[in-house]
Amino acid sequence: MTADEIIDRVTKSKKMKYLITVLLVFISFPVFSGYYAESRIDAYDPISGLYYKAIEYEPEKRGFMSKGPSTQVINISIYNPETGKHAMLFNNDKQRVIAFILYEEGIKDGRVKYFGSDYSQLIKNNIAVDGRVPKDKILIGVRNDGQKLTELWVSDKNGGNLTMVTKVPFSSSWHIDVKNSKLRVVFSQNGKFNIENFVW
Repeated sequence: MTADEIIDRVTKSKKMKYLITVLLVFISFPVFSGYYAESRIDAYDPISGLYYKAIEYEPEKRGFMSKGPSTQVINISIYNPETGKHAMLFNNDKQRVIAFILYEEGIKDGRVKYFGSDYSQLIKNNIAVDGRVPKDKILIGVRNDGQKLTELWVSDKNGGNLTMVTKVPFSSSWHIDVKNSKLRVVFSQNGKFNIENFVW
């Protein structure tokens, strides 16, 4: 085998590996892109003792390459083990996609521990917060792909006082500023910058 033939084989082998890698990423992309919290909403709050469970809906049959999850979280059941009663977070049948919930589970070494650790990038300035108790609040994200935005809702941990705080376009970002108890929406694009603050 000549040197040119060896080089040709190695080059083809590298191209094949690259194509296989790209194909695997492409096939996996719908799973990752549609993940959010989805059916992982299945937990007890260690502070209140309440149990949160995702209520799921399976859309019509989907093709192999369809984007997004195979099931959608459309509501959340809040169960109280002490009373044996449960209530739905949203009390209507409107179709919605609940992407995540976040709530404070405890405070240790000056930092707040949140349910939804997969979303730690949304929790910022989480320092020097000793001297207070975890908030009796849930932050709920409702994804609206049609309008390309996420609705941010807040309620008590028992589901009371449910209120929509704001709508965040996909072109903006947001986070919880733990130390200052703010929900902060940030737009920074095409030379423009804007910040909106909401009480958390």
